[in-house]
Amino acid sequence: MADLSFIEKRTIERFLEMEQGFVLGFSNKTLQDFIIDSLGIDINDVKYDYLSGSKANRIRGLLLLESNYNAGVLLENFCEYWINLIHTRDKDYDQSDEIRYKECLKIV
Repeated sequence: MADLSFIEKRTIERFLEMEQGFVLGFSNKTLQDFIIDSLGIDINDVKYDYLSGSKANRIRGLLLLESNYNAGVLLENFCEYWINLIHTRDKDYDQSDEIRYKECLKIV
């Protein structure tokens, strides 16, 4: 289980835009592909079902079950993905988003 504090979890959730059950605009398939590529883990495995089974809840389940190392690798890859979205202008962002990004890098 990843050793994340409540504040770290909230920072990650806000950075990944998980409040409504989504994760950075990923579809179910693209999130599955991203996590397989990052960790070799299928996020759709029943062991990651957490509460509703939404994308956000599956990420929560993964963070509850996986090691600090896997959580760190995944979060680092999400950070790289976010930067890619910014560079390709597929995402608008503001100063609070940039602060969350930097906080997530600290967590990694």
